[in-house]
Amino acid sequence: MARLRFKDYLVVAGGVLLIVLSVSLAQVNSVGAAGGPSVTVVNTPLPVTGTVNANVTGNVGVTGTPSVSVTNFPATQPVSGTVGITGTPNVNIVNTPTVTLVQPGTPVSGFRVLNDFNLHPLIAISGTSSFSLTDVTVSNPTALEEAMHLYIGTVPLYGMTSPAGTTFTQSFSTPIEFVGSDLVVGCDNCTASAAITVTLSGRIH
Repeated sequence: MARLRFKDYLVVAGGVLLIVLSVSLAQVNSVGAAGGPSVTVVNTPLPVTGTVNANVTGNVGVTGTPSVSVTNFPATQPVSGTVGITGTPNVNIVNTPTVTLVQPGTPVSGFRVLNDFNLHPLIAISGTSSFSLTDVTVSNPTALEEAMHLYIGTVPLYGMTSPAGTTFTQSFSTPIEFVGSDLVVGCDNCTASAAITVTLSGRIH
């Protein structure tokens, strides 16, 4: 049997090395071509706890009542002066205040006993003032109905009839205005024993 020379050993070793490299490359190509495994998640949506920082585009559905903190809320500043409002807003007033409307003028009343046909001044009205009549009270103790008038000077402006044996008060939701002269009262048919009393109430302006 012929002995192998060193050159022959090199040729054999090279052939074995080529065979090993060929097998290794074939296995790498086979694994790479197969691709990754398919994964299916069945319990969606996935619950998320803790702090999440994300830029979100679109709609986000929230289940339950989370606690939300706003850290960059604008500061509230007091406003003075005039504020313009466009449109007609709905305004709710909490703790509605009690508002009392005070009628202008000075309260004045006049009282007179009528037992004749004369005219008797009740309310003095200067040339620059006016009187707003709000109430008239007449007491007639006689057995007869009595008639009377209110005058500005000598001009009759308002007539009244007092039933026998009664006292009545007439209030005016819209006051009667008297301007220009004293307010005078006179009985149309009173006798000396009539003793009818008339009280006028209102305000001088």
